[in-house]
This record gives sequence, structure tokens and C-alpha cells, in this order.
Amino acid sequence: MSANPLLFPGTDLVMENERLRAELEHTRSEVRVLIEQASTDELTGLLNRRGFLREAEPELRQAQASQHPLTLIYVDVDGLKTLNDEAGHEAGDALLVETAALLRAAFRSTDILARLGGDEFVVLTRGLHGDGAIIRHRIARLSQALHRAGAQSREISLSAGVVLVAPCAIPALDDLLDRADKAMYEIKHAKTEKYRGRRHPPSPAWSMAV
Repeated sequence: MSANPLLFPGTDLVMENERLRAELEHTRSEVRVLIEQASTDELTGLLNRRGFLREAEPELRQAQASQHPLTLIYVDVDGLKTLNDEAGHEAGDALLVETAALLRAAFRSTDILARLGGDEFVVLTRGLHGDGAIIRHRIARLSQALHRAGAQSREISLSAGVVLVAPCAIPALDDLLDRADKAMYEIKHAKTEKYRGRRHPPSPAWSMAV
């Protein structure tokens, strides 16, 4: 009695199935790499805006479901344009890379860090909620380290807008970014006016919105 080929496939069929599975896994791997590349800022290695939105949206949903508050920190590098004009864009790029490295060191691997573009960075974290002293200290420490990193003679510092996100009423991510951006811009504008014409770096500053 001959064996049923459907129950006992031949060697060729088994090998073909293995080849197809390997090709499928390779294709999936290539897709993952492409998605990661499309979501990563080429200069700093942080997430870009697209990557931040992709990772932050589920984090907001999870925070709401688990009732965990969040903190959104919008960071701007003061003095980048001046550095580019005086020392060239290579020096400006090096400053952005240094900023990214300092942010990685200051926050946890589970926090979502991104460069949104230009001199603007953002952090979404489950820590620091409502603790203004910790936020102020971290921004000051980052700003001082950034100034020591090679721009001592220029007006390099950080401005940050901070939004506290309560889990009971989480707004849309675009609205959160807009609020944090406006808080950052207000403090940046006030600081620029205060230190206009001076040659030493302005103090790091931050603003908070609930």
C-alpha cells in the first residue's frame, strides 16, 4: 500500500516549504529595518518625529488604562544658530549629537526620546510627574554639561516646556506637543530678551503647564 503524499510530503516539498519560510522571515526582517530607519533621526540616532508619534500614542493609551501620569518635556537648544554662523554647521551638528547623548544619559531607556527637528527635542516619561525640583535640576545639569562640551564661549543653554499629563483626561498627542512647545517658547523668548547683548550663556530655564 503506497503512502499518501499529502500526509508524507516528499523531500522536495519540505525543502520548498523551508525556503518559503526563510524568505518570509527575511522579508519581515527587512521591513522591520526599513520601519526603524524611517523612524530614526539620522544625525543623533534618536527617534524622529514620525518615530516619536508611533511610540508615544500607545504609551498614552497604556497610561490611561493603567492610570499612570506622564510628563512631556519639550527641549530647545538655545544658541544653535549662533554656533552654526560662527563655527560652521559641523560644530552645530556636533552640539546636537552631544545633546542627544546627554538626554540618553539623563533619562531611562524606557522613556521615549526624540529629536523633532532642528534644535528641538522631546521626552515622554512616566517619571518626574509634578516634581518641579527634579525637572529644574535635570535641565540645569544638562545645560551646564552641554555648555562644557565645547561651546564655552557661546550662548549655549537649554529651554524646556513641561506638560504634566493626568491619566484621567489625556488629550491628543498633537495638543500635548503644542502646549509643551508654547510653554518652551515663552520661557525661551523671555530668556532671550533678558540676556540680549551678553556674551556669556544664559541660565537654563523651564516652564510648566498642567
